[in-house]
Amino acid sequence: QEKTLVNKYACVFFDGPHTNDALMNEIHYFEWRSPVGATWVFDDIWQYSHDEIIEPYLLNTRWEKLERAGVKASYKRIA
Repeated sequence: QEKTLVNKYACVFFDGPHTNDALMNEIHYFEWRSPVGATWVFDDIWQYSHDEIIEPYLLNTRWEKLERAGVKASYKRIA
């Protein structure tokens, strides 16, 4: 009978746009909406500076790498 808006995301799949600026904007949006234990998956990591910009940012904040396979990389929020 009553609607509730839940603004938390336990899993986020980042699949475009594939630019550093766009991804950082998306990261900042979901960062405070993803609880500890949330999983983020980045697709097409070869199309932007994932290793140079995105991954170092994640590993220096609240995330640990789960897996890297092919064109995808996944991370888990630890704090």
